[in-house]
Parts: sequence; structure tokens; C-alpha cells
Amino acid sequence: MLTLLVGKKLTKLVNDFIALLSRRGFDSPHLHQLRRIVMVAYWVHIPEVIGSIPISASIIMNYIKERCEKCVWYNLDTNLNCTRNFPRTKTTENCKIRMRKKAPWIDAFIKRKEPWQLESIKGWKAMDKKEKMEALDALVNKAKKKAEKKGSKVVIGKGSELPEEFLTIKQEQTGFPLLDSWSQGGFPSGGQISISGEPSVGKTSFALMMAGQYQRQGKVVAFVNYESVLDAKWAQKLGVDTDNLYLWEGEALEDGLDFIERATKESLVDLVIIDSLDAANPRGTLETKKGVEKDIDDDTMALKARAMSKWYPRVSFHFRSNNTTLILIGQHRTNLGGSIAFSSMSGGNARKYADLLYMKLSRIKHSSTSQFLEIGNESVAYKLKITVAKSKYKGLREGDMLETYFFFDRGFNIGFEYVTMALNNLIEDSPLTTTGTSTTYVNVDEEPISLRGSKPATIYAKLQEMGLLNELIDRISID
Repeated sequence: MLTLLVGKKLTKLVNDFIALLSRRGFDSPHLHQLRRIVMVAYWVHIPEVIGSIPISASIIMNYIKERCEKCVWYNLDTNLNCTRNFPRTKTTENCKIRMRKKAPWIDAFIKRKEPWQLESIKGWKAMDKKEKMEALDALVNKAKKKAEKKGSKVVIGKGSELPEEFLTIKQEQTGFPLLDSWSQGGFPSGGQISISGEPSVGKTSFALMMAGQYQRQGKVVAFVNYESVLDAKWAQKLGVDTDNLYLWEGEALEDGLDFIERATKESLVDLVIIDSLDAANPRGTLETKKGVEKDIDDDTMALKARAMSKWYPRVSFHFRSNNTTLILIGQHRTNLGGSIAFSSMSGGNARKYADLLYMKLSRIKHSSTSQFLEIGNESVAYKLKITVAKSKYKGLREGDMLETYFFFDRGFNIGFEYVTMALNNLIEDSPLTTTGTSTTYVNVDEEPISLRGSKPATIYAKLQEMGLLNELIDRISID
């Protein structure tokens, strides 16, 4: 005990002496080396000289060894007492260290974690697959309860336990055979479909025909009309039940987005149409936060893109969980960035990422045939091209194109589409067949009727004149 007390006093004395020399400008690596020599000489040789009980060196060195082994800096691989190696400051004997010259000495000892603190990690690694799955199930239930307690909705669990809408992107038939065949079963639902194109190409009519199909299935449709040009009579011709169509019109973009968000969260609508995003004005373009009206020349850069970027994360989960579809109609805007001008749709990058399907509509004005479909001497439809700009579902891929006709009196024509598909051998066991120059139709009495020609417009006109078109539609629809 006496040796231990003397050793502590000597240690303090040597440290104070070296500190004094350092303050007077004699700081050198040799001073620290001198301290180590004095300490080792005392703890090892002095006990032997004075003949005391030889416990001083062994007790102290064992204490240092045990203390170092519990330190996080202790290197188990190389069995070193300390892995710190700061120039002129490394002291293994008392675990004191300073980070820079003339800095105060600090305790370098950092206690290692006890074994029981690592049991959970080691136990997890030692689990087999079944035990891990059971533990994970318990964790999933706990996380779900915690989220629900905070008022959040979560869908979590194994694939076999999740709702179908979270395992696959559902498809909704359009009601038009050529579109359904092209898209391999219809367009996606439970997300956003964007439609853009040049003026008067049929964007709103396309969306209204989809609305009519949803209504025929007993579903609820809402129409957010920023353009304020909805023609109810034309919508009825396209198959829309305007009496049961929920129409929203307003001035500010945010008001319409708020209506859609609330209706979608409560699962009140199955289809929402926004016509159009480019016609909507963010509230920031109309007035300031204090309600002061803005002039037309005030800077309102990227307000719409920022509003959409905030809105999409708020509704995307509810679109998917409630299987609500959003059809977003956009107008083409010319971007002049870089050396090439190109057309694009507004809404920022957030809209691009949110699209399940993005289609561009355009009229075919330059082709080997006329851009109009003529029956007799009358133009009844114009040639329309649908191009897929983006697709995140299995039915269509980016770059897919469809050329069809858009009729002036009804939009897409089911009868004409059936005739076109039958002449292109897209319908199995079709009563309408062609040999290249002539066409044969087998009526319900199994009597073949020869029709001269093989072009869809020619055969469609002849079947209509002969009163056989509705019969063909009924027979193919039943099949």
C-alpha cells in the first residue's frame, strides 16, 4: 500500500515537472520518454530494492491490463493495449491523452459495452428463418398499432396478407375493343393517367369517354373543370351520365386539389378528371398571403410545380389503397431551353414521376392516305395517333403507338373498331373475314354475304347501309 501511495505521488511529481518544462518551452518527445523510464523504474525495480511485498508492479500492470481490455480502443485482433497513436501524446500506462500540443490531458479510457448489451444482436443473428419471421411479425404488428394510434394508415406485412391493389396495378377496361386490345386489357387504375396533346385533338373527349365507362359500371366520377368549357350535350353523346357527374369549378388550383384529396381519402370517388392542369391558377398568382391581389406582371415562377410536388405525396397512397384513378389533362407548352425547342406538359418533375401512364395525342396530318375518314362524300372522322410516353404497368410500354379514327359525332366508334380488328385477324372466329381484295360476312342464318373491298372504311359503310353493323357488334360482343 505504501508503494502504491508513493507511486502516485511520484507520478504526480514527474508529471508536474514535465509540465513545468513544457511551459518554459522545453516540450520535447524526450520528456515523455523520460517520464516512462522513471515510471517503469519505480514500479519494477524500487519494490525489489526496498524489499517490500512484491505486489506493486503485478497489481498495477494487471489493473492496467484489465482496464485497457474494457476500453473500446483495445484491439483484440493484435492484442494491443491501445490503438491510439497520436504523436508525442500516446500514454498507455495511465490512458491519458491530449489531442494537440499544449492541450489539456484527458482520460482516453472509454468503457466497452457489457456482453448483456449485445445479446439482442447476437440473439438475432443466431435465429433461424422461422424464428426471424415470427419476431418480424411481432414487430410489424407493433409498428402498425403505433402508426394507427397516431392516426396514420399503413399497409405492412407479407405479400400473401396484403390487399390486391398493393400487389399489382389493376386495369380498367375502356369499353372500346381496339383500345382494350392494344392495352392488353385496359388502362391502369389506382393512380394517375396523364393525357396531353395539341389543341382540339380530343383530350377532354377521351377522358369523358372513360368517365362514361366508369359510370356504366356503377362507379362515381368527379370532373374538376378549370377550363370552364364543359359541354353537357357533347358529354352525353360520349356516354356520360351528366345528372350523376360531380362537377367542380373554381379559380384556384389548391382548392380543387384539396377537394380531390378529401374525396380520395374517404374513398368517395372512383375516377377524378382534371381539365386541365395548365388552365389552373395557383393561389399565389392571384393574391399574396395577406389577400392583396397580384398584378399580371408579378413574378410567380414555379408556383404550380411546387404545389403539385407537395400534393402528390399526400394522395398517392390513398389513390392506391382506394383504387381511385386520376386522369390529368394537360396542354402542350414549348420549352426553349438548350438548342432545340420541344413540347412538354406543365406540373414539374413531380407529375412525371407520379404517372402510371402518360399518353400523347396527335392528329396524323401527313400520311400516304387522307387524314380524314370519308364515307360516301362526307368526312366522318379524323385519323388519331396515340403515343405512350411513359408506362409503369404491364399493358403498355414506352414507345407503343396506336393509329385509329376519332369520329366527329361520337368519338371512338365501337362498330368501326370491330370491323378494323376483324379485317386484321385480331378477332378469333370472326363472322367477318377478308381474302385481301374481297370480304365475306356470315350472318346469323349462316349465310355468307360477299362484300367488295377490304378497307375498314369501305366495309364499315357497306355493313351500315345493309343494316348488318349492329348485328356484327352484338355477335362479337357476346363472343
